[in-house]
Amino acid sequence: MSYIDLDGLEEAKNEEPKTGFYIKEGDEKAKSDIVGLAKGEKCIDISETGAVTMSRKFYKLSSKEQTKLLEENDGLKLIYDLTSATYTDESGTVKDAKILYQTEGDFQFNGYLEPTEEIPPKDWPIHSNGEFSDLDNVKQFYFGASITEYGLDLNDNQQKTILPKKGFQGQVALAKGTPYLAEQKQNRIPRSSDGSGRITHVDINYEEKLKDIRRDVVKHELREMLFRIEDGLSYRAAHDATVKLYGYKGSYVSKFRWEI
Repeated sequence: MSYIDLDGLEEAKNEEPKTGFYIKEGDEKAKSDIVGLAKGEKCIDISETGAVTMSRKFYKLSSKEQTKLLEENDGLKLIYDLTSATYTDESGTVKDAKILYQTEGDFQFNGYLEPTEEIPPKDWPIHSNGEFSDLDNVKQFYFGASITEYGLDLNDNQQKTILPKKGFQGQVALAKGTPYLAEQKQNRIPRSSDGSGRITHVDINYEEKLKDIRRDVVKHELREMLFRIEDGLSYRAAHDATVKLYGYKGSYVSKFRWEI
């Protein structure tokens, strides 16, 4: 597995508590996503600069109460793990990591790990409000950047590794909008096939409804990134580990509706 060591971890600003998890400063949708992941603001704090920490209320709980709360709320447990994220550099030294989450553009990716003249995307493709995205190209609404080599995607295609913004070891960008999972249903309709009176049936598949799964997608992508950073996993290995932990929730999107 290949690594690149990006030095220059920024010190906490304005005497903020130490953390390894940040949202983009001023990104209100990102803040809403993380509050939703925690199922409320009681146990987390998000500073004006985007630093995400566990709240004083959380730390006032007994160790037993903290453990119970984290066991009951997997989104809060993920945030707890992100705030104390680490990575191992090329010399084998374990260091504090920083992971960035955002929904707005201006990604400031730091190039690619592999030699190339290509430049990573800087912003989302242009879409109109309410437009549904072409899911043949997931890169339209999601990017994951990491210091660990990407490797193969789920279709066995080798992909280049986008490096995160300078000073971070991981970066997740999920556009504003609604990721949906289409729930498929099947109806069995009786019919007489030859006039003999015998009844046969035909099965008709149809899409019953679309379920908003944004929280599940945020949870999946951030946990997947944490696996890549802390355990040095490739994309596919991190994806499989996340599915094993959470199931397939958030790992597949049927449709994406843009919000501008």
